[in-house]
Amino acid sequence: MHDPKDEEDKRFRTAKVDLLVRLRTEKGWNQEELADEAKVSLDTIKRAEKGKRLQIGKIAAIAAKLGLKVSGLIEDSSDKTNHGPGGAALLRSWSDADDIVSHAKTSIVIVDSFFSQYCELDELVAEAFDNGALALDIDIFMTSRDKCFGPQRIKEKKSVGGTKGKDKLTDAQYRSVRLFLEADISDGDVSEYKGKLRDIVNELDDHIGKHKVNLSIFEYPAMPSIRLILVDDSHMIAGWFPLLDQNPGFPCLHFAKDLLDEVGIEAFKALETQIKHVRGVSKPKLVKLYNRPPA
Repeated sequence: MHDPKDEEDKRFRTAKVDLLVRLRTEKGWNQEELADEAKVSLDTIKRAEKGKRLQIGKIAAIAAKLGLKVSGLIEDSSDKTNHGPGGAALLRSWSDADDIVSHAKTSIVIVDSFFSQYCELDELVAEAFDNGALALDIDIFMTSRDKCFGPQRIKEKKSVGGTKGKDKLTDAQYRSVRLFLEADISDGDVSEYKGKLRDIVNELDDHIGKHKVNLSIFEYPAMPSIRLILVDDSHMIAGWFPLLDQNPGFPCLHFAKDLLDEVGIEAFKALETQIKHVRGVSKPKLVKLYNRPPA
């Protein structure tokens, strides 16, 4: 017999990280001990304490051992957005858009410099099918292995080091970063990016390939200027490539097409045009058809 609670337990949410860590510490447990008490994997506890999304059933198991109801340990996402001019919402980080991606019904388009969040996308795609998707078209665009833009972005990410999250650096720190970034792109940098791109494609192939999706991965020969995720042609998440910081923990904007005013619609269409331009100059690197039901 179908139990609605079984479906509820499969939905994904985020645990309150600070509360989880504090209560675990107060009980004198390390992560492994809490995992044993709650009868979940150690990886589940690690993911929970990193703010990763978990099935509600697993959060409930953890909450019970910490003396809480599940509702007391689930992060309230209602205060994570601030609507501004045009009807767009400010998201504190890209992970705040996970609920949007996990409710995709027909399509997901991602434009990035190199998209390495294959594990997270795997989980969100699985959620999307749990939430009613029957099949998904997923297009992912990444910077060409034959251009220097990808290796340069790798260098920029390496330069973050201990500067991540800082509002201002010392003159010496800025000078050190500047000298690092001014150095020419080496053959090693190019080889490293090609290797990363190859590994990412293989991981996407392995992780996403088990779902009912039509997965297409492209590479585009232009400088990455904006990070975009388009869901069902109606939800646009837009951001940029931050200097001395990294996505996905950086703020971005969410445009829900049905909620936008005239200004917001103009911005949405402009971002759609960017995706069309990226698609137009791209060439496919990997295109596969997975487990799609017959038309």
